[in-house]
Amino acid sequence: MLWLPDIDAWDERFPTLVQKVDVAWLDGTFFDDGELPGRDLDQIPHPRISHHLEKYASWSEATGTEVRLIHLNHSNPACDPDSLEAGRIADSGVRVAAEGERIAL
Repeated sequence: MLWLPDIDAWDERFPTLVQKVDVAWLDGTFFDDGELPGRDLDQIPHPRISHHLEKYASWSEATGTEVRLIHLNHSNPACDPDSLEAGRIADSGVRVAAEGERIAL
């Protein structure tokens, strides 16, 4: 398993790490840059789900790694399971982690 709840940005090592595990819990703080009106999100570093969703899906599909998003900010529309953003995530084969979920090691 891989646990990356609060990262500033992806670097070239992360895809290799993700592809070596069965489940990867990845930082999903913000869905996109428009999430906090009046704030410059360039000053709040976190990878945006919308910018990386295609990568997450391809990693999952290519390796069988389950990718689950964690650490969602209260402003993240993906917190609402009925939102369009949550639907985009689910349609990609990635998912938002559920509170209390467990995996067998």
